[in-house]
Amino acid sequence: MSSTRYQSLLSPIKVGNIWLKNRLVSCTSLPHYIQGNERFPADSMIEHMLRRAKGGAGIVTCTGFDDPAKVPPAEDIVHFPIIDQFDTRCQNYLSQMIEGLHYYDAKANVSIMVQPGPGVDVVDGDLPAFLTPPGSPPIHNRQITREELEDLARQYAEQALLFKKIGFDMCSIHFAYRGPLGAKFLSAITNTRTDEFGGPIENRARFPLMVYKAIREACGPDFLIETLVSGEDGMPGGTTIDDICKFAKMCEGYVDIMQLRAPDLDPNHPINYCLEETPWLKYADAVKQSGAKITVETVAGFTNLDTCERAISEGKADLIGAARAWISNPNFGRLAYEGKGEDVVPCLRCNKCHVATIHGPYLSVCSVNPRIGIEHRLDVLESPAQPGMRIAVIGGGPAGMQSAVTLAKRGFDVTLFEKEDTLGGTMNLADKGPHKEKITRFVETMKAEVERAGVKVLLGKAPSIDEVKGWCDAN
Repeated sequence: MSSTRYQSLLSPIKVGNIWLKNRLVSCTSLPHYIQGNERFPADSMIEHMLRRAKGGAGIVTCTGFDDPAKVPPAEDIVHFPIIDQFDTRCQNYLSQMIEGLHYYDAKANVSIMVQPGPGVDVVDGDLPAFLTPPGSPPIHNRQITREELEDLARQYAEQALLFKKIGFDMCSIHFAYRGPLGAKFLSAITNTRTDEFGGPIENRARFPLMVYKAIREACGPDFLIETLVSGEDGMPGGTTIDDICKFAKMCEGYVDIMQLRAPDLDPNHPINYCLEETPWLKYADAVKQSGAKITVETVAGFTNLDTCERAISEGKADLIGAARAWISNPNFGRLAYEGKGEDVVPCLRCNKCHVATIHGPYLSVCSVNPRIGIEHRLDVLESPAQPGMRIAVIGGGPAGMQSAVTLAKRGFDVTLFEKEDTLGGTMNLADKGPHKEKITRFVETMKAEVERAGVKVLLGKAPSIDEVKGWCDAN
């Protein structure tokens, strides 16, 4: 039986003709390079996605679907691997992943992005210099035609229908950040056309609506459509939140879920220096207050279950989308069902799961979840504890605490030695700067985990090797 602490967050909701078991959405996101250049979901990706479903997500969004023929391997986005859904062998892997998601009563969502060929854009113009290869002459784009837009909408519908046949319950259409073509049409900054597709929001919305309608006609009412849009352009003369509220009403009957995002890509992923915990909730709230008959989803910064509960209970959103929360805590939803929000390991917003290191290679890593990247190998990496085996862990910093907890959970008798009078190591200094409160929360969470795991802690002890051996012999 679930706790009543997060009753709004965990309440079922009917979206279109489909019931969702709760309001928790796992957004399109993977730790970078969690798999190689395979054009199918590898075991590492499947295991990661299934853990999100097992952890309580009501919707799990699978990522990286485009026409592989149009996307050279060198252009793969590191945390959105390109999957060849047209290959029947790949479809088998997708089907197995979907069955796993359904086993945990999660809806399988698929992200679709169809782009025009090179040299085509919303309007005539030169490609920005920062997107032009060094030493190359300026690249000029021509304005896309209505016939080409209709063909793109048809391709969206064909892919959505294929995914429905494979077993997906819904699709996600990314039209945010003035990036994908649909987003460029919606934006008053990038869309300066003077024909039927330019000008007021009613015209700028024509192509996105063309895509949604084509998918709805192809897939029917029992296949949900989610769209991602920016809440505004965030600059003078750009699209406003009032425009997006009007757009939401235009989407009624075609779009089931509207996910409201930041004006630009980077701000949508709050870092430690962001003063607001959930800076873009205001967009979801505005669409909710507009009266648009559409399910509203909010994202960005929702790593605290109490914050998620307030957003739903106060009527500011219908669904909570999260990415890093499911990376740092694959059991994020399960902790909500257990009413244990204080046990959520805080995401430090370090961004290591999504951004390359400055001097080293990309690695699938999370600062607070050591299982990331090796989840599919844990069954062979972990061996059972030996009866009566005692282990000493020297040093009570984050690595020492995590090691002690992991060993204790596997059945070892663990004692943790720390030379200072408190656990935390150098993180007790790292949390002193402004906006570092999450580090403090992380240390306190780990201390509580050490206690729950039954680890013996000896503070003020910096034992030598001989002393450790003597301790082992004495026990």
